[in-house]
Parts: sequence; C-alpha cells; structure tokens
Amino acid sequence: MNFVKDFEAKLESITKDIYTKTPRAKIQPKTIAKKLLHEMENNLSTTLSHTFAPNNYFIHLNRLDIDSIGPLTHFFTNELEFFLKEESKEKGLILVGSPEINFIPDSDIEPGHMEVKSSLSIKEDMLYRKGINEETRIISEEEALLLGLISSSPALMLKTETKHYVFPLLKEKTSIGRLRDNDIVLNSPEVSRRHAEINRKKGDFFIKDLNSTNGIVLNNKEIKKEKRLVNGDILILGTAELEFKNPQAEK
Repeated sequence: MNFVKDFEAKLESITKDIYTKTPRAKIQPKTIAKKLLHEMENNLSTTLSHTFAPNNYFIHLNRLDIDSIGPLTHFFTNELEFFLKEESKEKGLILVGSPEINFIPDSDIEPGHMEVKSSLSIKEDMLYRKGINEETRIISEEEALLLGLISSSPALMLKTETKHYVFPLLKEKTSIGRLRDNDIVLNSPEVSRRHAEINRKKGDFFIKDLNSTNGIVLNNKEIKKEKRLVNGDILILGTAELEFKNPQAEK
C-alpha cells in the first residue's frame, strides 16, 4: 500500500500547477487510480491455479473533465498503466499483455464523476519481452495456453487478416459490440454499439441478440431468440466471424 501512497503523491506533485490553473477540474489523479484499482480487484478471472487481472480499462468522464486534463492525458495513461502493473505484481496477479487505458467522453456522466469498466482479452501479438515478464507477470498468448487460461476455458475466437484474438468467457454475462466498453469489442460499422450478449447458465453458454441492426447468424442461420452454444459453433455479427470454443463440453 506504500506504493499506492507514493504513486498518488507523485501524480499530485506533477499535476499541481495545471490543476491550480484549471479550477473547473474536479477529477483528481489519485481518484482515478483508486477507481482503477477497485475495478481490477473486482473483475479478476480465475482458472484452477491462476488469477488474471483485466488488461483493458475504460474511464468514462464528462467532456469538461477530459478537457481539463487534456495536456496530461498521455502522461496519466502511462503512469496509470505502470500503476496497474505494479499493483498486479504486488497482489500476485497475472497480466496478459500490458494494461491499456482509454479515456472516453460520456455525456451521461456528470462533471466530477466517473465510471470505470474493464475487460480481459488476448491477442496473438502479445509477445514476450525478455526481463519484463518475470517481474510484472505479463504473459503472451502462448504462455496463457500453457497456464490453462485458453485451453481449459470457454472462449470466442476471432481471426482477422493480420491478427488472431481469443476472448475467454469467464463472466456470467459477456457483452459484445462496437463500443469500447463492451467485454468484446468489434470495431466494425456493421456491428451495433450493443450488439449481443453471452450468458453463462449452469455451465452452458447462450447467445442473445440485443436488438442489433444486422442481427446474429449462428451456423448459417439467423437467430431471433436466445440460443445455446456448443463447441465449434460459428457466429457472424456484422462482418465479424467468431468461433465458440468449449473444451469442457462435448459438441
């Protein structure tokens, strides 16, 4: 916890001048850090022998608050990502790749308030960097496979022309859509902002359309109602094709 206090003191020292000159700024750096830590601790993913921290964080702020910290957004992002790495290390958590932080303007958030959301995703290009993994517990997709995060957990797999993504389904509800605060983000204009949701019920997984514009195609058939997924199912949302993998269940 000493690291948290030292981190807060560092942020306050560096940002003191800009916040003095910007009286409308109501969001303090240490408040953001505490919210991120709370979000990380409350959204851990576990396998039989390991605990993983989220690696994507979305900080929703009113536009006034984002404008007030504008000159320091890049600095905040770097420092907060370092903060999450150190906290993960101290708590014995595993990070799949470096944490990524995004500041998102949100008109539904009142000035001086914020909402923080997180998700866990794995990309094929999350490679080792010698001397870093052992210290921060940042791992590659290959190591995640060895640890059992992918091979033993139900997941959605998305292949693009340049990358291969694996999204472990470790929550009771997993949201899919174009907005960046979804658990699985599909950056395509053919995908609705809140396109679909996968629900886990007694070990089974069900896909449900959230009144999306282009709907969901499951194994070449458009679905209107919630459907149970089985290993090997192919889902099409807009132009994105995903495969459902569940090694724990028979097809």
